[in-house]
Amino acid sequence: MGQGGLVAAVDRTAGLLGRARAKALGAGFANVAWLLADAEALPLPDNWADAALANGVLCLTVNRERAVAELFRVLRPGGRLIVADQVRRAPNPAQHPTGAGWAH
Repeated sequence: MGQGGLVAAVDRTAGLLGRARAKALGAGFANVAWLLADAEALPLPDNWADAALANGVLCLTVNRERAVAELFRVLRPGGRLIVADQVRRAPNPAQHPTGAGWAH
């Protein structure tokens, strides 16, 4: 990120954004822009970011294709996309007919 870098932290809930802000400020990070928005409509210009991190957002997004398109829209050419998300290999245990739960 460097001395002049800026991080845009985006979340769709004010509560989680507030928690992230408190942790970042507590760790001494002051170069963060806090944005309340949905992943399908990022309030950032085209080709703005060198890197984008989607941490647990795609599994909660209704329109995943639109969210991924938005991530690529805001990335500069040659930018990096990092995704940390959850993938279900079986239905929720309460919905699974055998009660087997998660596949291993």
